[in-house]
Amino acid sequence: MRSDGSVVTWGDGNSGGNSTAVASDLDGTVNVSKIFATNNAFAAIREDGKVVTWGYNSYGGDSSGVSALINGTLDGDCISASQTLSNLNFTLNGDLISSSAATFTNAQRVSITSSGDDSGRTFTVTGTDKDGASLTATLTGANAGTASSTEFFKTVTAISVDAAPSSSVSAGVVDKTVTTIVATDKAFSALRADGSIITWGDTSGGGDSTSVSNNLILSVDNTVKVSQLYSSSAAFSAIKDDGSVVTWGDNDRGGSSTSVDFGNVTVQGMSGASSGVNCTAKIFNQNSSGNDVALANKAIAFTTSAGADSGTITSDGSGALDVSSLDDGNYLAKFVISKTSDYSLTQQVLQMTDILDMYDFFAGLKTPTADQMIASNVTYATGGDSSIGMDDVLTAYDMFIGKTDAYVILRDSTASSPTYDSTNNQVTNASNAFDIAAGTDLSLNAYFLGDTDGGYANNFV
Repeated sequence: MRSDGSVVTWGDGNSGGNSTAVASDLDGTVNVSKIFATNNAFAAIREDGKVVTWGYNSYGGDSSGVSALINGTLDGDCISASQTLSNLNFTLNGDLISSSAATFTNAQRVSITSSGDDSGRTFTVTGTDKDGASLTATLTGANAGTASSTEFFKTVTAISVDAAPSSSVSAGVVDKTVTTIVATDKAFSALRADGSIITWGDTSGGGDSTSVSNNLILSVDNTVKVSQLYSSSAAFSAIKDDGSVVTWGDNDRGGSSTSVDFGNVTVQGMSGASSGVNCTAKIFNQNSSGNDVALANKAIAFTTSAGADSGTITSDGSGALDVSSLDDGNYLAKFVISKTSDYSLTQQVLQMTDILDMYDFFAGLKTPTADQMIASNVTYATGGDSSIGMDDVLTAYDMFIGKTDAYVILRDSTASSPTYDSTNNQVTNASNAFDIAAGTDLSLNAYFLGDTDGGYANNFV
């Protein structure tokens, strides 16, 4: 996988070395983000959610039997592309429309996405259920967001609304693009964004999950999604949100769990290859050229939120972190900028203007942005204090003059934004703890403590 998003292959042609049959899907027109492998085949996930496979057909190289379920088209506009309605009826023009209707391999929940405030609108979806019986559902629109039906549709033949939407709308299904893949020696299993599972490859290696599909495909009878996915050499196991476990594949390799009682204690994780975490880190602020700056080649110390040392993980050149050595749980991460060997970097990043900004936040003379709250709350990151006070200002000053080490902390980029109460200098949502959970990607932002203007992005070494 190259930096331009394209893929180059070589080796035995029957075992995945020859990808000419799918070359147009791997040429970087749409970036490939992840690649997975069985013994003799490959599966790549593109940024548009499409899965591309090649190699030995029986070991997962041929995914044609499930292609409609993993090709990235089961998304928010597969029924109706974004449109401004000329009347009260949607034009069905999405990727899955044929003969004026959308037909799904498995029954789906329909979603309506509104770019404006449609919370006062009622949408009506018409079609059939999984048994072919007529089905009509109504749902209340969203305010610049997505509303979804509770009913599952096998086909959709019409969508209407009781009054003109405030702006453009689109219609599709609850997102079923593939987020990650786990492999046995001979088969693949894909975890989709909605928490359902699709499998293909050799039957004896877990490629056939029909015997448990009612527990893996979301439907009116199965509303609990899969959150974690694991594999042995020839079997898969899935942990669902309610802690229940589903297994399939070679019985002797873990495909049968009938003799195991999972009912008394919630299962939190398993051994074996897992759905993993795609974890990346970058500096919270862009550089002066307007580009993101990956936190590349840095040794980062991880601890549990309870304070237990979890070891050091070094990011690669793209800012990616291999956190497979860490159990699912809540963590903190940081690294030290030494007051001796790295002080020249601190001198470049921390300026007196940063210190003065922090004092102005403390004194109520300026209102900090969310990122500035995280960067200014120096003593929270080092000691748990959740206010911006003179202790933060003085600690940052000590870093500035080289009296003490400086720190860079990492925070989940999707975490709730902090807020600041200038009357008591308290910061809410100050925590920089984040969750690591199998199957859930993680994007971390790096904050050089005291660096209120994000200058670290221009001085990163």
